[in-house]
Amino acid sequence: MAIKKNLNPLIQNEDEVALFLELHHPHVVACYGVLKEYDDGTLMTSIVTERCTTSLEQFLDDHDQWKDKEPNTIDMMKYTIVQHIALGLQKLHDMNVLHRDIKANNILLDGAPGTCPHCSHSGNWKICDFGEASVLKT
Repeated sequence: MAIKKNLNPLIQNEDEVALFLELHHPHVVACYGVLKEYDDGTLMTSIVTERCTTSLEQFLDDHDQWKDKEPNTIDMMKYTIVQHIALGLQKLHDMNVLHRDIKANNILLDGAPGTCPHCSHSGNWKICDFGEASVLKT
């Protein structure tokens, strides 16, 4: 588990909290709960999520993994990453959630490097950090 602390009073709307707790998808970081506590009279909000091992930015910056790979293998790695991100975004959009801050640091890998034949990892790429997300009213 990971805890992202001091979210400001971002997640005050109980409907939004319930929505994020219901977001179960292999390509969206799981939210296990929201902690609200007072620190010197200030409401501090923290979110408890699954812990992931690395960000897409770190993965792409690991230049050693790109050496001695065939172009088709690199293309499959890229395809797998894009496919996972697209599936996660589709789930968010199906639930009327607009992320608003998609970037390499907000895409995380939930497994250890090494076992996937296409992407050099053993898990799923997941979208995280919903601090800038908007829930669209229908």
